[in-house]
Amino acid sequence: MTLYGIDLVRDQQGKYHLLEINGVCSGMKGFEKIYGDDRVEQQAYRMLQQRYGEITVNDGSYARLQFKKEHPWQYAFFSFFFKFSLVQRLAAPKQSAILDSPEAFSDWLDEKVPLLNVKTTSKKLSFEPYIGQDSVVLNFFFNEELPHPLLNPYVTHEACNNKFFFHQLMKDSEAKEYILPSALIGLGFSHRPDLEEVLEAGRKNFVIKPIMGSLGRGLRFIPRKKAKEYLSSRGPAIFSGIADSTYIEDLVEKGDFEFEYGLALLQPFIDSRKTIEGEEQYTCIRSIICNEKFVDAYMRASSKKKVNLSQGAKAYPCPNKEEVAMLSEKVISVFEDRCVGYDASIFNQELYQQYVEARGRTTKEMRERDRQREMVDMLISTFGRIQQLR
Repeated sequence: MTLYGIDLVRDQQGKYHLLEINGVCSGMKGFEKIYGDDRVEQQAYRMLQQRYGEITVNDGSYARLQFKKEHPWQYAFFSFFFKFSLVQRLAAPKQSAILDSPEAFSDWLDEKVPLLNVKTTSKKLSFEPYIGQDSVVLNFFFNEELPHPLLNPYVTHEACNNKFFFHQLMKDSEAKEYILPSALIGLGFSHRPDLEEVLEAGRKNFVIKPIMGSLGRGLRFIPRKKAKEYLSSRGPAIFSGIADSTYIEDLVEKGDFEFEYGLALLQPFIDSRKTIEGEEQYTCIRSIICNEKFVDAYMRASSKKKVNLSQGAKAYPCPNKEEVAMLSEKVISVFEDRCVGYDASIFNQELYQQYVEARGRTTKEMRERDRQREMVDMLISTFGRIQQLR
């Protein structure tokens, strides 16, 4: 429970809102823009080494070596194809029917973002790859339970990577005053009370954030009229025609979480504009916490609503740094407390099931009505295409 990057925005009334918490991939590139070097990143990792001693990076070496030990012939076979660059054709996962659904927020998966030329942590700090040696492991590339302790526990790292998990953990916490009202949408996964709360909190503008998104990919900014359409968006994730359709809750019960890449959160859009260099710009603060202590913070600013360095935003010194430091330390303390006690093996399923239970399960009668409605819509669509052909 040691290294986090916190994203905060401050509205026109001066109130702070907590957007998300990033894990060990805490995005410290902005400090290099301000200071001209990587002093903040180096400081954070010195703090970690002082506390934990030997640190390694989980780059997949341990799992690969274990597979080689247990399945030598299969390992040799796959290594052969890797060597001849056929891995992409063999190993690239095909997009499933659920992510092909028009109700899925999955376009962001194909969205390209300029690279920031960030060197990996393992190269910068000469951390050895984890292959089972006695060390504390930085799950930088993968998040896995391993034989040795993790710098950021599995559950906290998962919650940092999934905006829905983060919101579920924090919405009723001691830090709830900083949490934006949010509703899960996409693939028929909606909750009317949550949506009504979001609409009540927002005025004209709203934002849609893919729950697994990063670097500003997939962000959509929509007006109130469009946001209200999600009040009636509940339904099946996959329509199967005559057969029973599949709902997200069915996939949750099976432990199939591929649907995560097609879900998003709907939130009120916070107007964080400030005058910077004579221009009104949207702003966001990135704050770094290491070993429960504030390290530093900087402000990102852009004329665009996507305030990400990868989307062209610029870095500036952080105003009100003392306020940001106190708030950041409080938020991380609450976040870590909320993550404690969850079983890593069922954490994902447990949080989704909590949401399903709060929303209410889809009854047989509701499923039948959905099936009939989908059949009618399909017939109307087919008839329309026939008319066009004529």
